[in-house]
Amino acid sequence: MLLIAPNVFCQTNKELALAKKRKAIELMDNGSPDESIILLEEAKKLDPDTYLYDYEIGYAYTDKKDYPKALEIYKKVIKYKDANDQCYQMLGNSYDYNNDPKSALKTYDKGLKKFPNSGRLYLEKGNVYLNQKKFNEALPFYEQGIKIDPTFPSNYYRAIKLL
Repeated sequence: MLLIAPNVFCQTNKELALAKKRKAIELMDNGSPDESIILLEEAKKLDPDTYLYDYEIGYAYTDKKDYPKALEIYKKVIKYKDANDQCYQMLGNSYDYNNDPKSALKTYDKGLKKFPNSGRLYLEKGNVYLNQKKFNEALPFYEQGIKIDPTFPSNYYRAIKLL
């Protein structure tokens, strides 16, 4: 019994980190991004090899509209070996929110080189042009996103709205 009991009450660092992340997201959703960032930093120390915690920290700064800080964080996020297309999406979005659509487009293109079947990156390229009211330039990106990732619904929505 004594050998089993410690195992029941022990959690791995990864499990503790994920629990902190869940709590941090809850805090963020309830309007407390600063408290969320503190928990996410703690989680990152427990599980430093994944992008998840920096990704959420970047999201918290985006939520606070601190786009330069979000950019700083997301530039680190895309360097993680487990980074995915959403990481490139958020880095590009941060450039766009920071009034740098040219860098946003370059970021989405870099993401598409790594994730050529990412409907979300085509969506974001279209959104850059949509925000500039260049509707004829936006539509082909939504259409390409539909073609390569037909299960990603946002490209359909944007294309239909444009049409």
